[in-house]
Amino acid sequence: MGELVEMGSISGYLGRPSGQGPWPTVIVIHEWYGLTDHIKSIADRLADIHYFAFAPDLYHGELALPGDAEKASTLVQKFGPKAIEDIKQAFDLLKNSPDCSGKIASMGFCFGGRLSVALGINRPLVAGCAF
Repeated sequence: MGELVEMGSISGYLGRPSGQGPWPTVIVIHEWYGLTDHIKSIADRLADIHYFAFAPDLYHGELALPGDAEKASTLVQKFGPKAIEDIKQAFDLLKNSPDCSGKIASMGFCFGGRLSVALGINRPLVAGCAF
């Protein structure tokens, strides 16, 4: 089971594999609802198969309930313009972590899919996936 952590000026959910690292790392980028339990479960599943997984909270503690498109749209408008800077900061911090093997991938869902592609343009990912 992962935990909520602070990394620089960004917080998020960290899934840490059992045993000794360093491990290959995946940045899990949430959809427009925010850092939901579903996104946290993806980080946990990645940790279960020996990936160091970080899901940044791009909405800084705010959340829309699944299905609440109006609130989700408001959050994207509020936090979306700064999200790529937060994702790049997360990459840089993870790259320098002793738990990271230096190999970093990203996966994103909806709003996060676009950010996964943008991160791949701005940082040297080993893989990127947009859902």
